[in-house]
Amino acid sequence: MQNAQRQGLVLIILALVIIYIHFNRYYFDGNSFDLGFWGIFVAVMTIINSTNVFSALLHSNSGIHYYMTPASIGEKYLAAWLYSSLFTIAIYSLTIYFVNLASISIGNAITGQEHSFVISIDTLKEGFLDLMFVQSLFFLGAVIFKKNPLGKTLLTIICCVFIIGLISAFIIRWYLMGNEAFSNLSDTTNYNLSIRVNSLDELNLPENFGNLKEVLKVIVFCIPFVCWIAAYFRLKKREI
Repeated sequence: MQNAQRQGLVLIILALVIIYIHFNRYYFDGNSFDLGFWGIFVAVMTIINSTNVFSALLHSNSGIHYYMTPASIGEKYLAAWLYSSLFTIAIYSLTIYFVNLASISIGNAITGQEHSFVISIDTLKEGFLDLMFVQSLFFLGAVIFKKNPLGKTLLTIICCVFIIGLISAFIIRWYLMGNEAFSNLSDTTNYNLSIRVNSLDELNLPENFGNLKEVLKVIVFCIPFVCWIAAYFRLKKREI
């Protein structure tokens, strides 16, 4: 309720932009609706809401008032989690879907064209899981960092990805080439390894790596739960 005015304004602007895109598409042969771009938009809004959900804790006066509010830490945590995850994802996704559906229906009826807007269940499921993963990281960062949680969380993620990628590359090279792995790091002719980061299902690893892909899937699946649990205990011990 406290953020209703801001969220309402963003939703109105979002709806107007989508309507304009479809108007331009019907009457001026503009570009079609890019679902990937709007998925990124929902992700950005999820990140913003996740890092701002504990903004009261960034200042002493508002932080004291926040902790003195007659509700348990569990209730405050649950409200923040629901707002920054399910509420944010649902309200923006539903707005994008129904405004698109209404715009296409009206546009087809007026112009006689036959455009459609269909999203598969698999796409929705994959997008939702990706958004929840992203939300968990920035939600934890909002509790850990007392100043500039967005920037510090983003920097931490970049550093972690770089370090993990570097360590993984060295381990894989050593596993494939043995003691000769580091004799000439510029020589890549002795092995051929292709790794895609878009999806673990596309991860192309040598056969002798066994069930490594399944282990990675389990680890990635557990990361959001670890972040959410850590955020709860950090919120209980957070000092103003």
